[in-house]
Amino acid sequence: MGRPRRSLAPVVALTLMVAAAGWLVGAGRVAAMTSGPLDEAARQEDLVTLRLRLTADPLPRSLAPGAPSWQREQVRVTAQALRAAGVGGARPPPTQLDTPVVVLAPSSWAGLGPGTVLQAVGRLRLPSRAGPVAAIVLVSDEPRVLGRVPSLLAWADPPRRALRAAVAGLPADPAGLLPSLVVGDETLLAAGVRENLRRTGLAHLTAVSGANVAIALGAVLTLARWSGVRRWALPVLGLVTIVGFALVARPDPSVVRASAMGVVVVLGLLAGGRRGGIGPLALAVLVLLLIDPWLARSMGFALSCAATAGIVLLARPWARAGGRWMPLPVGAALSVPLAAQLACTPLLVAMTGELSMSAIPANVLAAPAVPVATVLGLACAGTGLLAPPLAHLLALVAMVPTGWIVLVADRFADLPGTVLPWTWGAAAAGLLAVLVVGAVPTVLRSPVLSAATCLVLGVLLLRPGFLSGWPPPGWVLVACDVGQGDAVVLRAGAGQGVVVDTGPDPTALDRCLDDLDVVSVPVAVISHFHSDHVAGITGVAEDRTVGSVLVAPYEEPSEQAAELRRWARATGVPVTVGRAGQRTHVGDVSWTVLGPTRIIRSVGSTPNQASLVLRAEVSGVSVLLTGDIEPAAQQALGFGPNVDVDVLKVPHHGSPDQDRSFLVATSPLVAIVSVGAENTYGHPGEDTIETLQMLGAQVLRTDVDGDIAVAVELDEPGASRLSVVRRRRAAGGRSPPAAVACSGAWLPRSHHRRR
Repeated sequence: MGRPRRSLAPVVALTLMVAAAGWLVGAGRVAAMTSGPLDEAARQEDLVTLRLRLTADPLPRSLAPGAPSWQREQVRVTAQALRAAGVGGARPPPTQLDTPVVVLAPSSWAGLGPGTVLQAVGRLRLPSRAGPVAAIVLVSDEPRVLGRVPSLLAWADPPRRALRAAVAGLPADPAGLLPSLVVGDETLLAAGVRENLRRTGLAHLTAVSGANVAIALGAVLTLARWSGVRRWALPVLGLVTIVGFALVARPDPSVVRASAMGVVVVLGLLAGGRRGGIGPLALAVLVLLLIDPWLARSMGFALSCAATAGIVLLARPWARAGGRWMPLPVGAALSVPLAAQLACTPLLVAMTGELSMSAIPANVLAAPAVPVATVLGLACAGTGLLAPPLAHLLALVAMVPTGWIVLVADRFADLPGTVLPWTWGAAAAGLLAVLVVGAVPTVLRSPVLSAATCLVLGVLLLRPGFLSGWPPPGWVLVACDVGQGDAVVLRAGAGQGVVVDTGPDPTALDRCLDDLDVVSVPVAVISHFHSDHVAGITGVAEDRTVGSVLVAPYEEPSEQAAELRRWARATGVPVTVGRAGQRTHVGDVSWTVLGPTRIIRSVGSTPNQASLVLRAEVSGVSVLLTGDIEPAAQQALGFGPNVDVDVLKVPHHGSPDQDRSFLVATSPLVAIVSVGAENTYGHPGEDTIETLQMLGAQVLRTDVDGDIAVAVELDEPGASRLSVVRRRRAAGGRSPPAAVACSGAWLPRSHHRRR
């Protein structure tokens, strides 16, 4: 007899029931958000007095480089609005609420914790898109704390404080990573480390995920088994561990879903088969979506689900494959993050529009350190409550795995040629997934193939730029892609670079200098004090020495000028003021200060007009560095041989406001426009670009070409030629679709100027 045919009717009916339940719950949540008393006030942007209960820790705002300093000093925190009252007759009238909001507040809010009840005056605005909050509250005043709601979260504060205290005084980057890695506490995480983790596909380490829960649960259950705990006590202990971990890590939505996914992962691995994990995963997804329908549009939730599915389906067979010759725990430590990263890759391509080819090797190299650091961090949090010196000792040991993760992220952060834009990334992601799924078991079964793979990864770690030829041989100048701002590096010798302007973002400049292997900056030049030229100054001194700083004579805006002076005093770096006619020689670089010859106040921006203008010579290549000078200052320089150069850094990001006679007088072979993508200033101007092209210059712009290097090579005795090499980036959508990271062009050039 044949096998009885199963009816699909129950499956269809169950699917329709779940869909209907989801629709009803979602519609109810949307109605509550859009018809509540705060909605109309937010539409009118009313000023209201709110009583708030914070539901999470305040975190620094995530802003694009170059954002105003006052925004960078704000924090973002979720809260429940408990009461609202109008100010000066504004609506709404006094009313009791229980509505979720997001508060953007001064940095003085940073020390407040979940459960804090306070009163604040803020202006309401609608969220940019529908979501789980009713309004955005913009607050400019100090918080008026009314008290604290007793809760289990108060019990969870001491372990977090103990962990932060344990890492105090240790190396900043790995020490700041430990609390973030263990319980998602990013208060000590350096911005540069955060950016490197993001670029290498390791950002998931700073957010509490199912992997964190699984590691904590695995460590506790392993100790329990060694201690003789058996049978029903194990699942009870596991449940207590998950609840306790969720409280310490803060039970915000990401932690709650991580706890659920962590349980699914453990169930799947303990079940010993694929079917054991997918069923609980599907059930967990449905339950979480019914509880919080907004998760359906959350990329974080989708990534959690994908990572969990990858671990359940792939991690165990991969660990068994490696278990033929390596300890099973080592195989598991490698296979779990690799499976999670592979499963998340298609979603990451869809989310970011690019494929990071360095993510998988970076995750493989970082994977063994993650469980070690997590377990040590949890031990620090626990022992810090009873024996702080012991916790500090454990934290010191934890610096080894966290330092390794920081090193991996740093070395892979800007590995050229490893980021493919959407057009190539979408196809490559699918092909990569197929190849990896098929290749990983084969590699893990063979110690020879595994050793060869580790060798290749080690080479990439130690020499990340060897594949792309960056920086190019004989480079003399690099314009760093720092967004809407200027940052130029002149090669003064091996490991030395003179930096002219620092851009708006210290992290971007630090990364550019790292890629050029610059370990010493004899002089940093600040053409003027606008933030897009000076705000990145701290990136110059990141792990390198700075000899001195040369600044413009007009120290406005005063806030940025004072900030640079404070930084210089704190670091012991001398500051000198540039004057017209001043000559300086440092290694292979020499320059003359051409301007400002006088401070022009009558027209345009005075700080721009007062920019330092340098004519530099680098290994025989002449360069004109112009800051943001406008036509009046350009005319004041004159149109003589001093401005006739090989390479022109186009004034003011290629602004349309240029003196055409000045551009003609410079007559450059190469014109570099340092400009941010999709800026709102109209930079660069079409007329400016056309004028330079009519002069025969090769015009390059950092928003399209990325980092731009000018190199020189002897062509024949007494003659040389220039090479322009561009390293294009896909990050942030700044680069056009391109499968290669570097491209270049040769420009014929006599060793003596052709004019």
